[in-house]
Amino acid sequence: MGEAFDRTGAFLGGVEADSAREVLEKLQLKHKEATEFRIRTETAQGEQGPSVIAEIENTFTYHKPFGDQPQRYEAIRNIAKSLAYRIHRSCPPSRERSLALTHLQSAIMFANASIAINEREPEQAASNTPA
Repeated sequence: MGEAFDRTGAFLGGVEADSAREVLEKLQLKHKEATEFRIRTETAQGEQGPSVIAEIENTFTYHKPFGDQPQRYEAIRNIAKSLAYRIHRSCPPSRERSLALTHLQSAIMFANASIAINEREPEQAASNTPA
């Protein structure tokens, strides 16, 4: 990410690109009147850089279920459904009950996403090669 500033220090605009060089080139083209460019290349803890791009690609890509994943998804959903019915029966109609059900739904979505996003299908090519 990069930002451009004029001679008074006023912010002119920003751009994003995959590399610092690309950021600088884009800033120079877009903000010819700029006298200062600031380029941020943070890579610690996935702030920016190649690791963030890989994380975005992985997070927002469809991951076809494999192995026992569908059964685990269903087991998590069934346990959550049981808890949702318990919350519905046990709690009076209220904002808090609605929030409890919403957060339960979020928890299940994130639990299933953790399986889909963070597990890799074992390489089957090696097992399919003739000996």
